[in-house]
Amino acid sequence: LDGHAAPLARLLAQKGIAVAALDFAGNGDSAEPFTAYDLKSMYDDIDSVIGYMQATYAIDPAKVGLVGHSMGGRAVTMHLNSGIAAAALWSPADADGLDGLEFIDHTAEGRDALRAAAGEAGSYAVPGWNVTISAEFVEQMASSHPLDELKAYQGPLLLAFAGGDTDVLSQATIDATLQAAKDRGAAFTDFSASFANTTHNYAAVSGDEKESKTIAAGIEQQTADFLIAALLPAAQ
Repeated sequence: LDGHAAPLARLLAQKGIAVAALDFAGNGDSAEPFTAYDLKSMYDDIDSVIGYMQATYAIDPAKVGLVGHSMGGRAVTMHLNSGIAAAALWSPADADGLDGLEFIDHTAEGRDALRAAAGEAGSYAVPGWNVTISAEFVEQMASSHPLDELKAYQGPLLLAFAGGDTDVLSQATIDATLQAAKDRGAAFTDFSASFANTTHNYAAVSGDEKESKTIAAGIEQQTADFLIAALLPAAQ
């Protein structure tokens, strides 16, 4: 969550909610190569962490909440089911299929070329990112439909978007994700208009440190409040 995980975890822990933050393959403190980063490994990692938390802290299976940002938001969306009590998605990269790679290439032609190159070589070095993604990841993205999962999910949902998201996500993706949330037929917490002057990582567009801290505190507290209400309604 780009520096937001630890503060959010503290807010939740203060209310008695056990929290685990995971690093997907090739990210943070993960010792795995980035080529192990794909939708299947992310799904399995989420499953493993849920299992560990339930075994270690005797967590009620009906009280599991998930938070994800950007591609982490897509991973959480793909994991939504009746066993997830609440989900908070910050700027999820939820475009269907290969369009989900729009943060790497903004054009359909470019994404098709990326797929072809990855398929031929078995991997693809992302220009300017200093990471290499696997052909498996590209193919899994091409066949994934997170908006279908979002539409089917009936649990408490928080959806946030930032003004700076359009540097990474298309407006079409943002609109389609919000529409999918509306199509669920269940109310959701909509923060799509609450962070207009922020970057994709929920910091100040201006770069001002004080403003960034205020923005961070805002989304962290509001997300914590949402999860506390969903997971510990008696605490409200």
